[in-house]
Amino acid sequence: MKTATAFTTLLLATTACLAASPRADQPVDPLHTPECLHARQALEAADASSAVASSLRMKALRSDVARLCLHSSLDAARPQRQLQAPLSVPPVAARPAASARPAAPPGVNPPAVAPPPLRSVTSCDATGCWANDGTRLQRVGPDLVGPRGVCQQNGAVLACP
Repeated sequence: MKTATAFTTLLLATTACLAASPRADQPVDPLHTPECLHARQALEAADASSAVASSLRMKALRSDVARLCLHSSLDAARPQRQLQAPLSVPPVAARPAASARPAAPPGVNPPAVAPPPLRSVTSCDATGCWANDGTRLQRVGPDLVGPRGVCQQNGAVLACP
């Protein structure tokens, strides 16, 4: 019975040792290599006394950590964009706009067109209002309707179609 217990204990200890040891097919974590740990400790020590460490020394230590721990280089050339020849687009000729009236000769300004006079409400009763041009506007709900359609009323000023 004691032999079986000793054998079981030995088997469990061997299994635990084998499970804890790295296998040959397992990749080694670069962050836990002795070189990486040493480089990180040197960077942390220099960072703690940052008043004494020069910027060139800090840059060199950071580069060492990147190279040893990350298998990269901070100074590695980044991929450059490919230069392309500029695109050439032929100019587009503008077409003259079709106009019903002929263009004025150069140097002559067209006559100014005066805007129509504002229409306003002069008086109202229960069924509608009178405008200052003499037209009668019928009240339909809250709106006033003129001979050409619904008018917008802003205070006493009217905007009718």
